[in-house]
Amino acid sequence: MTNEKEEVAVEEKPKKKSIRKEKTDWQDKYLRLAAEFDNFKKRTERDRLDVYNIAKADTIENFLAVVDSIDIAMKATPEDEGLQAIKNQISTTFEKLGITEVINENFNPLEHNAIQHETDEGKGEGEIVEVFQKGYKIGDRIIRHSMVKTVN
Repeated sequence: MTNEKEEVAVEEKPKKKSIRKEKTDWQDKYLRLAAEFDNFKKRTERDRLDVYNIAKADTIENFLAVVDSIDIAMKATPEDEGLQAIKNQISTTFEKLGITEVINENFNPLEHNAIQHETDEGKGEGEIVEVFQKGYKIGDRIIRHSMVKTVN
């Protein structure tokens, strides 16, 4: 009879260990799944924002010709209050959308398109001396490169 009790006791110990191991395995799987789901949510949100910014950039790019026309008209008639009001409205709208002008004093090939180059000993290397067409960006994404004239 003693032999039977020992056999039962010996059999129960491995079951407890296997149950504990199984519990630990399930907990590990659960934690990994929770982490994967959290990463999926973050990636999906990042992708959604990227698609939104791409669509916004594509839409704004079509309106930049109008903005350029208003800038040209303002140079011709700077005292025109109507044009100034429209320009202010565009600037406010761009600000709300997170769109900024590309403004640099030195040439950056990621933001500028150099269409003219000249030599001037009084200026620094790669300095921008004239902007023919303004560039715009949303965050780090370029909507349109600036067309510029550089020196040296």
